[in-house]
Amino acid sequence: MSGEPQDIARNARGRYNPGFNTRMTKAAERAQLESERLAELGVDLTASDRLELRHAVDLLTRRPTNHVDAVRCSNAGSRIIAKVRARIKQREDNKPPQAPLESARELLERLKL
Repeated sequence: MSGEPQDIARNARGRYNPGFNTRMTKAAERAQLESERLAELGVDLTASDRLELRHAVDLLTRRPTNHVDAVRCSNAGSRIIAKVRARIKQREDNKPPQAPLESARELLERLKL
């Protein structure tokens, strides 16, 4: 993560140092998690897949107030990622098999016969 750890960002009194922005740290955390998920899937994603992954990342990086909400956010984010993975796998399975490509010379020879 490109944000600073909290012990470095705080002074001796426990307050944040001037110039430290927690919003930037949170944005960096989200961007890193999103790029990890995109690299993990490693496929050309549709716009809806990217939107759902962004929503899952938001759920996974949320700081809930109690443990029940924490479990709900974690489970919902995991379900969204699993749904996108299943959709990608289904798309790959439904692709028609690609026929071997013929060279131009082979096509001309086949047409002459």
